[in-house]
Amino acid sequence: MADEFRVDRRGTKQSLRARNLALVLQSVAAGDGVVSRADIRRSTGLPSATVSEVVGDLVARRVVREVGQARSSGGKPATLLALDRDHHLFIGVHIGRSQIVASRVTLGGRIQESVRIAYNPTDNPIPPAAEAVARLTATAVGSISSIGLATPGIVTSEGVLTQALNYGWSMMPFGEQLSQACGGLPVHVINDSNAVALSEVVLSDRSRVSLVLLWLGTGIGAGIVLEDRLYEGHGHRAGEIGHIDTGTDALCVCGRTGCLEAVAGLFAIVGDADAATVDDFVRGRPNTHAARALAHRVQRAARELARLVSTLAATLDVADFIVGGPLVTHAIGPAVLAAVNDELSARTVPGFSTVRVEFSEFGGYDVVIGAAAHAMCQELGVMVTLPDAVSDGSAPSSGRPNEEEEMALSQHFRQRATAVALAASLATAGCGAADGDSLVVEVWTHEFAPLQKALQEKWIPEYEKANPGTKIKLTSIPFAGVVSYDSKLLSALSSGKGPDVWDMGDWNYDSFHKGGYLEPIDPTAFGYASDKELIDSYQPGATKAVERDGKLVGLFSEFNTLNLFYNTEVFAQAGIPALPADKPVSWEQLGEIGKKLRVENNGKVERTGFQFGFFANFRSPQWYAQNFYTLMRQYGQDDLYVDGKPAATTEPVVKAFKLIHDYTFQYKAYDPTFLNNWFADVPQGRAAMVQAGTWYPASAKESNPNFKFAVAPNPVVDPDDPSTYQNISWLWGWSVNAKSPTPQKAAAQKFLAFILGKKGETAQAAYWFEKAGFLQPSKAFLESDAYRAALKESPWLQLWIDAFNKYKIAPVQHSYDEPGAALVRAIDRVIYDKATPEAAAQSLQQELSRLDSQ
Repeated sequence: MADEFRVDRRGTKQSLRARNLALVLQSVAAGDGVVSRADIRRSTGLPSATVSEVVGDLVARRVVREVGQARSSGGKPATLLALDRDHHLFIGVHIGRSQIVASRVTLGGRIQESVRIAYNPTDNPIPPAAEAVARLTATAVGSISSIGLATPGIVTSEGVLTQALNYGWSMMPFGEQLSQACGGLPVHVINDSNAVALSEVVLSDRSRVSLVLLWLGTGIGAGIVLEDRLYEGHGHRAGEIGHIDTGTDALCVCGRTGCLEAVAGLFAIVGDADAATVDDFVRGRPNTHAARALAHRVQRAARELARLVSTLAATLDVADFIVGGPLVTHAIGPAVLAAVNDELSARTVPGFSTVRVEFSEFGGYDVVIGAAAHAMCQELGVMVTLPDAVSDGSAPSSGRPNEEEEMALSQHFRQRATAVALAASLATAGCGAADGDSLVVEVWTHEFAPLQKALQEKWIPEYEKANPGTKIKLTSIPFAGVVSYDSKLLSALSSGKGPDVWDMGDWNYDSFHKGGYLEPIDPTAFGYASDKELIDSYQPGATKAVERDGKLVGLFSEFNTLNLFYNTEVFAQAGIPALPADKPVSWEQLGEIGKKLRVENNGKVERTGFQFGFFANFRSPQWYAQNFYTLMRQYGQDDLYVDGKPAATTEPVVKAFKLIHDYTFQYKAYDPTFLNNWFADVPQGRAAMVQAGTWYPASAKESNPNFKFAVAPNPVVDPDDPSTYQNISWLWGWSVNAKSPTPQKAAAQKFLAFILGKKGETAQAAYWFEKAGFLQPSKAFLESDAYRAALKESPWLQLWIDAFNKYKIAPVQHSYDEPGAALVRAIDRVIYDKATPEAAAQSLQQELSRLDSQ
């Protein structure tokens, strides 16, 4: 229980023991896996006998475990200690807009299982919450230690919800009610915004001492963390900012005017704008009255949010502001974020750090993880980081309401505030019905301008004209950084809904196939007599990633590898000759070139020489893995595992870390905090070089139509050693939802045949190759006149043909999985924390070994 660990300042024997427990646990948590009893004695100042007694007690209770021995420099080697992260289980519960989401979580943060239960927001949410807990308890292997419950509204330390204005709840003893319904299990209640703020602390691999989490949805709230501790205020009202007065005349659903929610809540911003209006605004086409009105609402919201943030920054001396909630996943979100930061740039208080707001980076697990972390903290008395905080694949998006949930709450608002004139217009935001009796096929894609342009301007209009009974509804979602496309896609599909057809990276096919989300491609829809004939129409081996049980579960959007693009104008200005197109340069040579291309002015970076695919504004596991695997393979190791065992301390791995380290700190060719936009930095001259695929020029010219570039073969460790000619491959595929209704599945297959081509057709593949740089490895296309014409028009494309002939090319084994997440953390330790390559490799080895033992 939490009281057993809590410190009593009166100095009793019992409180002294609690203090000692907390000190030892803090030391073990801080040095997880690399701390000994002697280390604890040195860091805490406790006597050896006390440390041994406390550690022995914690080991016996399976809170701490012994994990091996340290290297000995003479004498008996010390025994290393770590938290026992798998024995004790916690349940995080989130009371959402129209459903309860609950997850069973280990002390390491790994989500073992999740459930969703719908409920009416006018009813008491505790019975469905208890049902969710019962389901998770029934399947648990191990004991449930306690429950963390995240709820909107003001919550006391005794677990009483004193008020949730938007729900009509008041003085409800949620903690006591849920504990009684769950057989007396301890329940620790936390405000949902505070839960998200707590998740930022325990999940982030960056050092954040203090931050403010802004929850922006229908309602607005804040979670405040000061020096790694949640600040809830004397009356537990800290962060209840939704109904502070902005001085405007905007009507709020609470019946008053001027509330922040009435100006900057999601529905207040979107108003009566439909999806087309939002799209026009986001794409910089405010040509209609509705789009101009939306632009006005965005700017008004940005002003009020910037005023709030600058006030909080000056009051709390906090510079780190994170946005969570439904705004993050809404199409309007990035535009609102950019407008807020523009307003903030003019409001920075003299003498304070520059304040910027960024989106939360942890997908949909933040609320239940935060709730579970709150339970852990209350039980153990210390804050623990959660290194394994990823899902086993069954977990849905845990806390962020989807569109259906938002609309359910909007309906609830209408019932409670029908007398308020603004409520009706806000409540209709985003509601759209199918045209007449048309069959609607929902298509999702990752956000990539040439892809959306091709679909919107050519393929969708042409398909709808040829098939008047069908409408295509297109949704594009940012790939990484602002919103995780993969997380939202998995969340939608695991809830039994989601799009009818979508594109996705090859790293998803295993888990999506196991989840039963993938409908086999119907060969007859594409003019083939059998699955084998369809598979054989592609280059040998090309379909491996999308082939399951002799059938295809995806069709190519693109198949690619890496080469080196560089800005020729930047090279010319720096007096650097063009790179050879027939032979790669070495990484060492490229580092020296990148060093010369870097530009600083009065200590401020104005240009960096080289762009890895990952940086602070774009934390994509795919690019961390692709860049790292390229290096590791060139140094002689194919994967992070050798013979099925973790192998992260080998020479090739250490050398790969060292090259990234040297590019960051020795050559200073790469700066992860300076890079800003994946597709704009090189064409706009902020960076000089980047590794990318054939799709890059089409997207780069969206930001600079006059971009002048050349392409060189992908760099290698030793250009004179053919064994170092190693590279990676990836593909994006189109897939059909196995759980969609039969008419939608048939229409989805028909739509894919229309945009990709049937047997013998090459015009579609030629269009994608020319307009978007997407290479589809069909034999018919690669033997066509259209393909030869494209090579003649763009000779640089020949480097990809050469790459497939000269390099050993294979997909990466780990990116969007637990080992991939561990690799991300290890690389971040190098580029942000300045860890040595050896230390990064050692930490990665420890994480992989822990995963291997689970």
